[in-house]
Amino acid sequence: MKNMTIGRNIDMEIRIGRL
Repeated sequence: MKNMTIGRNIDMEIRIGRL
């Protein structure tokens, strides 16, 4: 799922993939 927002929403990607 973190590969889906790589480049679009890095802030959300880090929150969803790093939470």
